[in-house]
Amino acid sequence: MMLSTVLSSASAFTKRHTSVAVVRSRLSNRPSSTAAAEGVDQVIIVGGGIAGLATAAALQNIANVPKIQVLEKSSHNSFFQKEGIGAGAQLGPNGLRALHAIGGEELLQRVIDSGSILKGNAIFLPGMSDPMIQPDTTEEDSGLPQVFVRWSVLRSNLNDLLAPAVDVQLNAGSDICGYEVAGDGSLNI
Repeated sequence: MMLSTVLSSASAFTKRHTSVAVVRSRLSNRPSSTAAAEGVDQVIIVGGGIAGLATAAALQNIANVPKIQVLEKSSHNSFFQKEGIGAGAQLGPNGLRALHAIGGEELLQRVIDSGSILKGNAIFLPGMSDPMIQPDTTEEDSGLPQVFVRWSVLRSNLNDLLAPAVDVQLNAGSDICGYEVAGDGSLNI
């Protein structure tokens, strides 16, 4: 079995293989596997953060890649933390549509339910005693809200979406700085 692709992040993947990472503008139109994914039977993704797990989910659910391995440096305890700790991400309608494309209605609802729907912004300007309040009309305009969700919760939701066949290896040990494909198709990291 030949290793076809090594990815350092989802952005590197989408820059080189944009036809696989197609996201439709309407939630009901899910893309199918594309010519760029044909013949790819194994992928290694370096980094199990949000971009790495979203890439793994897209390769699994859209491109139908049969063997996916994710290499993550962090430990088991920090990786699978489901509590709302750490930084967060604000997902607008396009981000939610992308999640729907790779994980369907179930993932979309889990992310919305696990986050906070933003209803507006408070802007504090120097010299003003009261904040300037701006209501958020995103949901009325697009049909989808803006959601604030903790990174750990989003990462956990993406990881839960992956089939047991997707090998997420934690505690990879050291930084991966490069790779070399040997003549037999094996990979040296």
